[in-house]
Amino acid sequence: MDKNITLIAIILILSLAFAFLPSNEILAEESLNIAINVNPDSLDPANYSSIPSNMVFRHVIEPLFDFNQDGEVIPVLAKDYDISDDGGTYTIEIHEGINFHDGSYLDAEAVKMNLERFLAEQGPFAFMLNMIEDINIEDNYTIELNLEYPFAPFLEHLAVNSFIASPESLGNENINNSTNPVGTGPFEFSEWVEGEHIRLHANPDYWGSEPEINQLTFDIVPEDSTRSVMLETGEADAATNIPVQDVSRIEQIDEIEIKEIETPRKIFVGFNLEKDPFDQQKVRQAINYAVDNDMIVEELLDGFGRASDSTVAEDVFGYSSQETYNYDIERATELMEKAGHEDGFETTLYYSSGRYMMDDIIVQAIQDQLAEINIDVNLENLEWATYLELINSPPEESEHEMYYLGWISYTRDADLSLFPFFHSEMWSPAGQNHAFFQNDRVDELLEQARVELDHAERENIYSEINQEIWEEAPWIYLHSETTINAQREDVNDLIHHYLEYIDASNAYISD
Repeated sequence: MDKNITLIAIILILSLAFAFLPSNEILAEESLNIAINVNPDSLDPANYSSIPSNMVFRHVIEPLFDFNQDGEVIPVLAKDYDISDDGGTYTIEIHEGINFHDGSYLDAEAVKMNLERFLAEQGPFAFMLNMIEDINIEDNYTIELNLEYPFAPFLEHLAVNSFIASPESLGNENINNSTNPVGTGPFEFSEWVEGEHIRLHANPDYWGSEPEINQLTFDIVPEDSTRSVMLETGEADAATNIPVQDVSRIEQIDEIEIKEIETPRKIFVGFNLEKDPFDQQKVRQAINYAVDNDMIVEELLDGFGRASDSTVAEDVFGYSSQETYNYDIERATELMEKAGHEDGFETTLYYSSGRYMMDDIIVQAIQDQLAEINIDVNLENLEWATYLELINSPPEESEHEMYYLGWISYTRDADLSLFPFFHSEMWSPAGQNHAFFQNDRVDELLEQARVELDHAERENIYSEINQEIWEEAPWIYLHSETTINAQREDVNDLIHHYLEYIDASNAYISD
C-alpha cells in the first residue's frame, strides 16, 4: 500500500512539473513532417540540380554564406569577409570551434577542399564559381579566393554554392555523398527510402541554437491531391506546391495556413534546336504565338503567376520587358506556312508530373493549343531524376525535342538567369543549355556582362541580350510562378523562403 502511495505521489509531481513547461519544450521530442513534391536527385551539394535536393541537404550541410528573406547575403559558417578594391580577391574568415557530425572540425582546409571539389566535380552549378583562379589558406581559419576576373555577383554565387561537407566523408570511399550527407548543420542524416521519405534527426552538439524538434521527415509525395489530404488529416505538418484547385477549400480550414510566395522562377518549354524542325526560328515563333499564356495564368493557375514578357523574372536584376507573343493563331499559321510546315508535324513534350504547379494540366493545354496549327504533341511523363538525366544528355545523345522546365534565379541577377541557358559553352551536360542554343553575339554580351562592374552598364547589356534571345525564341515563354505552400497552425517558426525551400531549423510544434 505504501508503494502505491509513493508511486502516485511521483506521478503527481511529474505531472505538475510538465504542466509548467513551455509547450514547445513539452513537444521537443515530436517529429515534423513536410510533404514535398518530388524525390530529390542528390544530397551532394556538388552534384544536385533542384530545389527539393537543396531543401533537404541544407538542414545537414551549411554554407559559408546564405540569403535571408530580403535577398541579402548573410554569413553562416563565415564569420567575416573582405573584398579587395579591384574586386578580384575575397578574404573569408571562418568561425572557430565548429565540428562536423562525424567529429572532424571545420577549418580553412575543409573549406578549400570543398570548393576545389565543387569545381572539379563539374556538377550542374560548377559554372557559377568557375571564375575562381586559385584558393589560398592564410591561416587555420582564413581563406583567400582569387578570381580570374572581377565578377559583380560573386558573393551571391558563393551563397548558392559554398556548402561545406565533412572532408572525412568526402574522402571516404564507403560513404556515398549523394545519399548520406555529413555537415555541421542543426540536423544529421538518418535515412533515405527512395520514393518514400528522407529522415533527419536533431544534432545535439549543434554550434548554433539546438533544434526544438527531434526528427525532421521529408515525405516524398508526387501526387498533388495526396499532399493536400496529408495536410488536412495532420499526417503532414507542412506541404509544398499546393494545387490551385485545393487552395479555396484549404483556406476554409482553421487549422491550416496557406503560404503564397513570390519567387524569381520562370516556367518555360524548351526546344531542342539540334532537331528538325526546331532549328527553324519561324517554327519556334509560331509555337509561341499558338500558346495562350494569359489563359494558362488566369484560368489554369487561377492568377497565381504572371505571363512572361522576358527571359528574366521581373524581380531579377537585368530584367527588361519585351513585346510579347500574344495569342494569335492566324500569325502562328502564317509562320508555319513560311517555314514549310503548314501540314504540321509530330513531336514529344517531356515533363515530370508534380514538379511545378499544375504541370499536368498545363502541358495538356499546350498539347491542345498546338493541335490548332497541326502540331501533334505526344506527352511523355518521367520521374524527376530520370527526366533530369534525359535533358542533361549531350547533343549527340539527346532524345528530347520539347521539355517543360522551370528555373529560379537564386541570386536575383540576370547572369544566373541567362548564362547557363544561353551561352554556347553551357550546352548539356556542362550547363543548363538543354536547348543547345548558340548565338555568337549573345555569347559576347554574356561574357561582357560578367566582368562589367557598373550596374547601369550591366543593365544595358542585359537589355540587349534579352531582346536578342526573345526574338530567337528557343523557348515557349510561359510564366513566372507563385509558389503555394501550406502548414498547420501549430507549427511555429517554419520559414517558407522566396527561393522555394522550407527551412525547419528553428521550427517547433505547440499546442
